[in-house]
Amino acid sequence: MTAFRHGAAGPDDPAGRVAYPFLLPRFPARRIPLRPSAWLLVLPAIALLVAVGAFHAALAPLPGHGDVLLSLAFLAAGALALKHWHRRPPALFEIGPDGMAAFARDGSCLVRGRLAGQAQWGGWLLVIVIDAGRKAVALPIAADAASADDFRELAVRGRRASGRLA
Repeated sequence: MTAFRHGAAGPDDPAGRVAYPFLLPRFPARRIPLRPSAWLLVLPAIALLVAVGAFHAALAPLPGHGDVLLSLAFLAAGALALKHWHRRPPALFEIGPDGMAAFARDGSCLVRGRLAGQAQWGGWLLVIVIDAGRKAVALPIAADAASADDFRELAVRGRRASGRLA
């Protein structure tokens, strides 16, 4: 390799030339596209309705009609939380040699960091945990959101990161 010469393109060169070729990624990143999951849209809404029903049943012995108003307020707060949760689901996972990134449908990066582990319930839901420095972000992935091979690869990588599989 040649040394960086005076007058050559720098790292921030607007022409897009790379002055340091050894800084280029050595391995291409594996990209896993995700579809919107019907399960992750329907099941949280059903869980919210069950929670509102239980909340209303717990408040029913109170005198007056305060139980109805409180139940409606609880439903509104839960609906806002669901709307916020569904606002930007991951649409693409990029797995590199030293980390993982999740991107939204608009191309913005949701989280980038190293894979910290995973939790899996049955064969249809996987929660990937990405350590992004000061915080860890948990991203749920349903089996209907990815192909079977991609879902299996994410599950195996998560088990390896959590130390449950050598």
